[in-house]
Amino acid sequence: MDTDINFCMGNTFFMDIYQPHGGSHFAWSEKELLRYDPRIRALMKFVRRVNFKNAVQRAMEWWIFNVTKPEVIAISKMVEQDIKYWFNYPSDRIHLIPNGIDTNRFSVDNKVYTSEIRTKYGIAEAAFVFVFVATLNLKLKGFDILVKACTHLKDIPFKVLIAGHATSWAKSMVKKACLENRFIFAGKVHDMEKIYASCNCLVHPSYYDACSLVVLEALASGICVITTIANGASMFINSDNGYVISPRDEKGLSEAMHRAYSQPGRETSKISFKNQNSVFAEVDKVIKEYIRNNDHSNNI
Repeated sequence: MDTDINFCMGNTFFMDIYQPHGGSHFAWSEKELLRYDPRIRALMKFVRRVNFKNAVQRAMEWWIFNVTKPEVIAISKMVEQDIKYWFNYPSDRIHLIPNGIDTNRFSVDNKVYTSEIRTKYGIAEAAFVFVFVATLNLKLKGFDILVKACTHLKDIPFKVLIAGHATSWAKSMVKKACLENRFIFAGKVHDMEKIYASCNCLVHPSYYDACSLVVLEALASGICVITTIANGASMFINSDNGYVISPRDEKGLSEAMHRAYSQPGRETSKISFKNQNSVFAEVDKVIKEYIRNNDHSNNI
């Protein structure tokens, strides 16, 4: 009799193959706490533990790795390490398959749009531009640390282009820091492939990201990247294409931004990213291997 293979990306109690697309909830719960002031961090940790939704998610994740024990597809080395650390999960049941991107859309070839994009947002051709991308949770992506870091860079000319929804909180923070002439809020955009290539450096000081696509897209577009060790995509950063700092490291971020500014003509190392089809092909191999090992039929 044919047997289906249950492939899940979210937290459910039963599956054969599991891809925790948002990473480990246990790891997120600990790392994301860094965005709170140290004086209230212990309180927020307690509040989170007694929160019903959080408790359910923790229970489901514990069940997955201790009872269901599926084959796991980790989208970054960080996620793989987190699962091993929190659940002592066996290495031979974890398959590292990082995210893929649209390699045709995101390319250094898009630098031809630099003049068009800079004119659109009123940015001088010679200006050094940092880009920050966040469609929803600016706080989780470290926007507050970015603003604080920029207050230490007022001696150098730069612009920060914010691509994505900007809240009144974000705009107020920029105003209080007297950085209104440095920040440009672009709002929701649909041509990120042009924007990346028209900027000089992506700044992504996230408190937690399983494997941020914006980092891969920016690197593929030929610009350097600054991100944190709490971002699984940091596995793609090396001394040639960017800087990796600790979350909530205001000084470290400002220093990295200053170094990026000091080397505007530096060629970033070329990284060959996989497209979505390549990623799906690797996932398919894991599924077929699972079928063979468990004597299932080929009905998926």
